[in-house]
Amino acid sequence: MRLEGLRKELEQSQGYKALRRGMKENKYPVGVYGVSESARAFLISAVYTKEKESLFVFAANDLDAKNLYEDLLLYESEVFYFPGKDLVFYNIDAVSG
Repeated sequence: MRLEGLRKELEQSQGYKALRRGMKENKYPVGVYGVSESARAFLISAVYTKEKESLFVFAANDLDAKNLYEDLLLYESEVFYFPGKDLVFYNIDAVSG
C-alpha cells in the first residue's frame, strides 16, 4: 500500500506511541482529540493494523459515524456501522387499557 511510509512515520510519533501504550496497559476508554476529519480513518486503520483485534469507535452523532464508516472503508474491508436508536413515534401503536 502506498501509505505504508506515512504509517511508519505515524508510528514514530510520541502521540501514537502514547496511544498504543495506553491500549496495552488497558487504560480504556481511549480518547483521541485534535485529529482532523481526514486523518481519523487513517489513524484508526493504523491502530487496527498493529492491534489485530476488533476496535469499537464511537462518534458524536450518526452523521459523523456514517462519514467515518465510509472513510474507513478506504483502508479496511471489514468495517461495520451500527446506527443509533431512532425514536420513530409514527410506527408505534398506542395501547390503552
